[in-house]
Amino acid sequence: VIEVNSDAAGRMFRVVAWGTAAYCLALLAVLMQAASSLVGNRAYLHFSSDVLPVFHFNPRTKELEEGNQGPLLLLLAAALGAGWGVAATVFVAPYYVGISAMALSQIAAV
Repeated sequence: VIEVNSDAAGRMFRVVAWGTAAYCLALLAVLMQAASSLVGNRAYLHFSSDVLPVFHFNPRTKELEEGNQGPLLLLLAAALGAGWGVAATVFVAPYYVGISAMALSQIAAV
């Protein structure tokens, strides 16, 4: 367990804060990649009865093509945010610092 208030200089707090900021940036990069693959085909996405596969309509060839990259990246971002929240809540003391880190990563996802 990482004790955030273990030193008077606040070094552990800064380590957790910078780690959360870096994680939020990584999450934001995944979401931007997902958005770039979804925006061009936004009006033409066709979901199957399950979550995957996802198809998009190509107006040039008039065919459905596989378009799983965007939804898979969105699911990855949700899993990364949840994983960071669980890890920070379990391994960072006091627990509210971990909950705050999880909230920041979820805000970055929105």
